[in-house]
Parts: sequence; structure tokens; C-alpha cells
Amino acid sequence: MARRIMEKNGKPNILSVFGREYEWYHLNFLDMQWYYFVMLFCLLHVISFAFFGAVYYITMEYHRLDFLQQRNLTCFFDISDIFAAYLFSLETQQTIGYGSRGISDVCPDAGNDRDRGVYFNAYCVQDIIYQGENIPLQIHHMDFGFQLDGTNNLIPLLYPTCVSHKIDNSSPLYGIGPDELPLVRLEIIVNISSPGIGVFDSTSYTQEEIIWGARFTHERVLSRLPNIIFIDFSQVEIDRFELDLTPRRSAKCVEKIVFNST
Repeated sequence: MARRIMEKNGKPNILSVFGREYEWYHLNFLDMQWYYFVMLFCLLHVISFAFFGAVYYITMEYHRLDFLQQRNLTCFFDISDIFAAYLFSLETQQTIGYGSRGISDVCPDAGNDRDRGVYFNAYCVQDIIYQGENIPLQIHHMDFGFQLDGTNNLIPLLYPTCVSHKIDNSSPLYGIGPDELPLVRLEIIVNISSPGIGVFDSTSYTQEEIIWGARFTHERVLSRLPNIIFIDFSQVEIDRFELDLTPRRSAKCVEKIVFNST
């Protein structure tokens, strides 16, 4: 009789490459008695507080001799023993407020500024931009959404979803048509982020990768079977498109024609 993958009690019958039974630790945590879980939770916190408290205390003692001849200089304020260092560690990790305890800016190991990630000019300037002047870099914000008008950016990730951008007079693509598209240099950078579930991904599209007058097809990507919905995430399928009857003009030109006709 073939061995089942999962026992009736939920224990997996899986062997690792090392020949021992595969342990699902997250299931073990969920299955343990509540008082064991509480004890383990408290123990991990106490160990963490004690470890970093020891680090703070050792750092303070290591530099104590350096500060003996310099009055009122210390690595940490109001930390005189290991117990105070433990409380400082607890207050830091639980963000409950330091009170009088804190890190001194004269400590070699704790007072260094972190590297700056954003730099600002020391001055601002005023200039005149002439018509036809070449500006090497222009950045514009573009709104995307899974509605046809480009609204609602809360994109569902359960199945392939098309996102849209509405091209109106506020869009950087407003004056670009199929004839101007090969002549411009642009790149659309798309960022998808969801901090709650740890999703972050990015991609970009240049002017050569924009296909005018086309739409994606869904016939083979999303199939509704009698008892289930079948989704194909393969790159070949999600890249399939068909041409449509989109006017061969920019949105600005189309809007001008409609305005003149009325």
C-alpha cells in the first residue's frame, strides 16, 4: 500500500534529501498548546532583550577607559550596570520611550551618521526655458488602474490583470501619436508594491515596446471550465495581443478634431 503524503492527523510523510523526515515548523507552532506558545514567545523576547542589552553594556565598558579623563562623556546616558542596559534594550525594541536613557553622539560605535541616500542642491536657481530647448531628463507621474479609465490602483493579483492609463491633457503621452512615437525617447517605469504581503516588483517599457492600436487577448490566459477557472501565467500567453481600430493620431489631435467638428 502506497504511503500517503499527509496523515489524517496532519503530519506530513515527506523525507528530505538527507533521509530524515521533513519538518513543517510552522505547522508545529500552530499545533502546539497555547501555553507552550506563550512561553516560547516570551522566551524569545527575553533572549533578544538580554542579548542586545549585553551588547550595549559591553560597548559601554569597552570605551569606559577612553572617557575616564574626559568629564561627562559616555557612550550611553543613565546606563551604569547590566540591568540598566537590559532595560535600555527592552525600551528600544518595544519603542516605549527611553526616558533619561539614550545613545551619546561621542561614542565611536554608536554616534556615526548613516550614509545619506538623498542629496539636495545647496542653492535653487531661476532660469528661462526657451521653446525647442533640449531638456535631458523630464519625470512625469502617470496613474494606472485596472479600470478602463485608469482608476482604482488596488490591483488584484489572483489572475492576469490589464492595467490602463487614461491619456488626457494631463498625461505626458497626450501629444504623442504613432508618427511621433519612434522619434521620442521615453521610458514608462511601472512599480507594483504591497507592503502588507511583501510584494514589490518593477518593470519598464520604452517607446519601441509600445504597440499602437492593440489590446491584449484573454481567451487562452483565462479559461472558464465547468468546475474551475484555468489561468495560464506563461509569458507567451500573457503577451498575446490583437490589433484594433484605435485612430492613428495622438489624443491631442483627436480631441482637436472632435472640438472643430462640433
